[in-house]
Parts: sequence; structure tokens; C-alpha cells
Amino acid sequence: MAIDVDLYDNSNGSWGTEYSLTNGSTSVATKTDIGIFSCFIDFGALLAGDQYRIRLYEKARTGGSQAVLWEAMVTGPQSALFTSPSHILGIGWDFTVKRIAGSDRTITSSIRAVQ
Repeated sequence: MAIDVDLYDNSNGSWGTEYSLTNGSTSVATKTDIGIFSCFIDFGALLAGDQYRIRLYEKARTGGSQAVLWEAMVTGPQSALFTSPSHILGIGWDFTVKRIAGSDRTITSSIRAVQ
């Protein structure tokens, strides 16, 4: 097994619509790369009143519907790097970010994997 750093990396400044970190767009992906994945996001540019939602989608089985597997909210200034839990994925997954409140900020991210 190898560790793949920056499998998908992004820098974006517009988050009002749910944004796919794997597609680099507002179209939610259904990635089928198999491995153990974690998302790293730098929310260091957030200010008071900003709130962002991070979601991980996956399918329970091949041919099934994609659903939210995990979700987190980040609010206000952040001094630490945000990291999602690691999950075993491979049927139809995607990490997304959406601004819930406040203003758009430039945020950078990467998805890392053990494959």
C-alpha cells in the first residue's frame, strides 16, 4: 500500500453552492477509487460569523444511492488545520464544502489516501 498525498487538491474562493473537492466544481462526484481517505482543509481565512459545512458522501453498495456518510460544521476563525476522520471508500464517494453563513473565503484543501 502507498500513501497518496494531494490525491485531489483545491483552492477555491466561492462556496455558496455545495462544492465537490474531488471534481473541483459544483457537481458532486461519485469517485470509485478504493482506499482509506481523509480530507485536509485550511480554514485559516475564516472570520467571526463564517460557517462552513463539510460532507462525505458514499454508497452503501454498488448500484445504491449516494448518501451522506459523515458531516461536520466549522464556525468562525480557525487556527488548526481541519481533518476529517479516515474512511474506507470506493463505491461512489465525494467530499464537499458549502458556506452556510458569512462570506466566501479562499480555502485550500487536499484529499489523501492509503491505496
